[in-house]
Order: sequence, then C-alpha cells, then structure tokens
Amino acid sequence: MTQIYQEALKVTTSKWRTYDIATLCMSLPREPACYVIYLDGVLSYVGQSTDFAKRISMHGIRPGYGNSIATKWGYFTSVVIKARFSSRYGDWAMRELRLIKRLQPPLNCAGSIRKRGKS
Repeated sequence: MTQIYQEALKVTTSKWRTYDIATLCMSLPREPACYVIYLDGVLSYVGQSTDFAKRISMHGIRPGYGNSIATKWGYFTSVVIKARFSSRYGDWAMRELRLIKRLQPPLNCAGSIRKRGKS
C-alpha cells in the first residue's frame, strides 16, 4: 500500500468525528460522547457529556468579529472539536479521565490557562 492510501485509511477508520465552526452552527448529535477542543490548533480542553449538542452549546462557541471565533476562553482564529460517541454507559467518562491524565490540557485546570503543576 502507498503511504497516501494508508493515511487515508487511518482517517476513514477513525472513531473520532471532527467538527469545525461551520458544522457547529448546524445540528449536532444528542448522544453521549467524549470530546477534545483544539483552539488555534492546540489541544486545549477535554470533556464528556451525556448530551454532546447541549454541552457544546454551553461552551458558547460562536463566530466573533472578522475572522475570529468567540469562546468562553477568549477569541481564536480556529476552533476544532473532535468527538467520540459511545452508547455504553460510562465509557465516555472513563475515556475523558484517561485523556486528561495523559494529555494534561491547559483548560482542564479548573478553567484556568495555567499549565498543570505551576502555581
């Protein structure tokens, strides 16, 4: 197999679905999910919810002025959300805990932008 085909195969077989600002304005699935938020291309937040659409709307992500995107954390040029849905009870919550422990996203520190372990 060529490398391009292998890369395409990885993308199509991923269980994670990607949403950008254009798809956030449309209807989102109302299913349990674990999700990660990338702000300006940097992994910034990991979360989970029993109702993905409702939780994403609570983050207040909306088009801002000019090319910016407004969030509760500030203004950014790009916001991408990747979500993995699961119907097994609690599966999404355990996935969130493992991802936070492994990736240590900066916004999972009680809403602050500080790095973990710094005061």
